[in-house]
Amino acid sequence: MFAVAAATVAGWLLLFVVLLILPPASQPSPDENAPPSAEPPAVVSLLAGRLDRDGFRVTLADLAARGWFRLSGTPGPASPVMCVVPAETPAEPLAPYERRVMAHVAVRAGARGEVPAPALSDGFEGGEPAFMKAFREEVTADAVQRGLTRPRLSGGRIGLLWLVLLVPAGALALALAGPHHYYPLAFGGGSWFGLGLVATGVGVTRRPSAAGRAVLDRWHAAADAARRSAVAGARAGAGADTGADTGAGTGGGGAPGRAADGGARLQAYAAALGRAPGVTAVFAAAEKNVVWSSYRGSWQRLPIESNAWPWPRAIAFMLAIIFGPIAFFGGVIYLFVANLGWLAVRVIGLAVSAALVGVAVLAARKLAPRFAEFDGQVIRQTFTENDEGPDEYRVVVDDGVRATAWDLQVPGGAWRLLKPGTFVRARVNLYNREVSIHPVEPPAVPRPLAEVAAEQERALTGGLPDPGVLVTADEAGAVVGRQARGKHVASPVGRAMIWQPAAAARPILRIEVRTADGQPEEMPYTRPVPGVADGYLAGQSAVLYAARCTVTVSIHGAEPAESGPGGEEAALIRLLPLVAGRLPGLVTRP
Repeated sequence: MFAVAAATVAGWLLLFVVLLILPPASQPSPDENAPPSAEPPAVVSLLAGRLDRDGFRVTLADLAARGWFRLSGTPGPASPVMCVVPAETPAEPLAPYERRVMAHVAVRAGARGEVPAPALSDGFEGGEPAFMKAFREEVTADAVQRGLTRPRLSGGRIGLLWLVLLVPAGALALALAGPHHYYPLAFGGGSWFGLGLVATGVGVTRRPSAAGRAVLDRWHAAADAARRSAVAGARAGAGADTGADTGAGTGGGGAPGRAADGGARLQAYAAALGRAPGVTAVFAAAEKNVVWSSYRGSWQRLPIESNAWPWPRAIAFMLAIIFGPIAFFGGVIYLFVANLGWLAVRVIGLAVSAALVGVAVLAARKLAPRFAEFDGQVIRQTFTENDEGPDEYRVVVDDGVRATAWDLQVPGGAWRLLKPGTFVRARVNLYNREVSIHPVEPPAVPRPLAEVAAEQERALTGGLPDPGVLVTADEAGAVVGRQARGKHVASPVGRAMIWQPAAAARPILRIEVRTADGQPEEMPYTRPVPGVADGYLAGQSAVLYAARCTVTVSIHGAEPAESGPGGEEAALIRLLPLVAGRLPGLVTRP
């Protein structure tokens, strides 16, 4: 029976591979004579399997070719290519991911209206991983809407694989049904479910459809034609001894956006296919621990401070901790054995004195720490999610004076207000690195791109405030009874966030913000919250109507002692006035 089970599994795997290879029964018939059309280079990079590597940079190159900004200068180690925002931008619509990229350009360029091209690969709002994840999702959605990608397996084929998989699963169960095997149905059912999940997981991933492959073929053909034209033009120019530069090649190192008659856009498409790496080289990021800052009056590369010890010093310190006491006590014992007790006593006295001095110095630094207070500008945001501890929120700030930029760990609530480009006032405890930091002025953007930046902000938030700012981590921790970690979650009607203990699943504090349509409706079985206009208690929730928004604060899964004095209702009564005080200043409307 085991041979039968193995044969049926092999047959199912063969069917799985065949269904992956065979094209679907119905496919759109692409127009082979259609010229290269409106598929942006980011979509082409997705079809070519290069979205993660090149999608963002080819979008920058394409936007430059379309006139959204101009590339100026010659790339070099001391003088990068500058991106200059023109006085007037094109009157054309932008795809969501293109608008996201242009809003990033606007913030990085600031009021000066110019930014080094490498600086555009840094300083992302919310951190680079979150920005790139949203960018990829928007590009993928565009490709799906255009019909250029399809699932590797249709729903019918996935269902067929699940159905046929019953045969090898049943054969395995029968093979294990002997007197010395236990739970044959469990093994058979587990294998059926596991292989079915594998088939589903592979099947729902996407690949280029027939129309998508036709798009790739068209752009490859266009790139080949441009290369032949460039070669022919170069030969003709050399024969005439004109020394002219055609500028139409697909692999040159010149900055995109300079070739005429659509040549620059074609270079961006060639880069999306992986055939012109020089096109996106001008946007290559600086080293990981270096940032670009314009806070000092001109764009400069600035190293980020390092709070970690160099590895030789760290190893030496570790060895001293391990072997120092052994050497000390061994030496003292040896001195006593060698009849040098007087020297041993002095060594012990010196060691005790050094220890006391060290303790006194540490106590003095703790009781009277030194502080650094400065104004500056946020250059970078980073976020690290920790499974077993609190999440880590950091910002890099240029104070305009130090040779290095500050690398500061800040509370999550403050971090969400510290977008790159924000001007801040900070106070840092130099002993324990505790930070008090407050935004002073929001990021400035060039006037021609102000509407793009505002439209992107409206698209992201709908004018609603971040729930993570309405309730801070400390306030959430007081409700859940211990240190809390926050996470934004999807909401069908607005923006939502949940707070949970760092090492537990409950209790949960949920804050949801949505737009209020018209006048607030009277809710049955509610009671007003004292001191809060249009604030009501409704069971485990509190509802606030203010600033044309509805805020719902709710507590789930809390034990009576976990929500502080008075339980859940008292916790909600404490929170709602804080939310009511912050909400009006955080709401933006078009």
